[in-house]
Amino acid sequence: MKLDLMYEFQPKIGPYAEPFPDGQKRAEQQTYAEAIEEIRLADRLGFQTAWVVEHHFREGRSAAPCNETILGALSQVTENIRLGFGVVLLPSGFQHPVRVAEKVATVDVLSGGRVEWGSGRSTPNEQLAFNVPADDRSREMWREAFEFVIAAWTNERLAWKSETIDFPERFITPRPYQSPHPPAW
Repeated sequence: MKLDLMYEFQPKIGPYAEPFPDGQKRAEQQTYAEAIEEIRLADRLGFQTAWVVEHHFREGRSAAPCNETILGALSQVTENIRLGFGVVLLPSGFQHPVRVAEKVATVDVLSGGRVEWGSGRSTPNEQLAFNVPADDRSREMWREAFEFVIAAWTNERLAWKSETIDFPERFITPRPYQSPHPPAW
């Protein structure tokens, strides 16, 4: 049986014993420390994948806006467990898709090829804050950014010109450890 873990990095909800921001900081720090220890144990116990979300502005739900940083750290303290981006927010308002290609490939290199890459569109709370349409237009933006990332990993050089992505021809580095690229979801 294969078992995965999904991490939102949800800190304890206030009120805290200490005033803002110290109480919130301590709750977040404790959440990160506990999650890293749990994932290290899961690695030793043979769990399949630890998935880490990307969320923004989720009071009482998630304090994990930078899953590439968390997964990069985990790549150095685990040996076997796969490291899952669950998910990277892709419509180009969140971040340019070339940055996604670079970040995911970097974690894949650091982990020796243990990355799983999930992508998604998010919810209106996050979309609107990043100027991403909260309707079906974001579906097309997601699809195009997804295709861009795969192209960035599989082409020697890449140029892209569309209504939402304007990227001059460039050599993109690093390349993922896995061939042709990490599993993409």
